Amino acid sequence: MTVEDYLAQVTPQVQALIQALRKRVRQVLPDVEERVYSGWQIIGFRVHRGKRGAHMGYVAAHPDFATIGFKYGARLPDPTQLLEDENLKQVRFVTIRHVQDADNPALASLIEQAADIALLPKAMRDSLRF
Repeated sequence: MTVEDYLAQVTPQVQALIQALRKRVRQVLPDVEERVYSGWQIIGFRVHRGKRGAHMGYVAAHPDFATIGFKYGARLPDPTQLLEDENLKQVRFVTIRHVQDADNPALASLIEQAADIALLPKAMRDSLRF
């Protein structure tokens, strides 16, 4: 499934939200790779540093909003408290209901830090606590 196929399944409102989030991720991480995971119904993001690569997050469409999630979101500092779902051990996400929400500087910071943490060796990543 392509990104276009994924977007064709959702409303124009949610398409705009997903596109705004994808644009924001590419602004922060110009070399990010995107891949649709059709079984999970997400667009996943993979980052690279040298020979090291890691899945760092995703965007997901919902009936009237979108989410941007971070694989190691529980390890992210979140001083503005954007991250949701503290019930999960690892993943955290941010709900986006308006296109302009993607421009939040705190969101850009989370994206950048999520990529950095994803690329850390496991022992270092696991030692992070916020």
